[in-house]
Amino acid sequence: MAHLLSRPEYLNVPERVIAASLTGPFDNGRGGTVSGPDFLQFHRDGANDPTPAKAAWLIDGLVRHHLLPAGLALPPELAAQTFRSDLYHQACHHAHLPATVS
Repeated sequence: MAHLLSRPEYLNVPERVIAASLTGPFDNGRGGTVSGPDFLQFHRDGANDPTPAKAAWLIDGLVRHHLLPAGLALPPELAAQTFRSDLYHQACHHAHLPATVS
């Protein structure tokens, strides 16, 4: 997995860095180490659940980094229409995966 993710079209990060972040512990660059299991979350604690709160966070970041114009009037229902938690939960159910893993 680390080899695949390290490719330029994905993360473009050295394979050893990705492998360490997956398995841990690894140097955090600040004189300490971080354990692998808690550094990257692919599914735990609703990490993938597309909630309206996550949509708002994303839009805020896009505005803050000038990728969307400040003051852009977005329809209030946009987040609920595009970040569909109901579809996510249906997909998890059909794939026999828990929607949230704690």
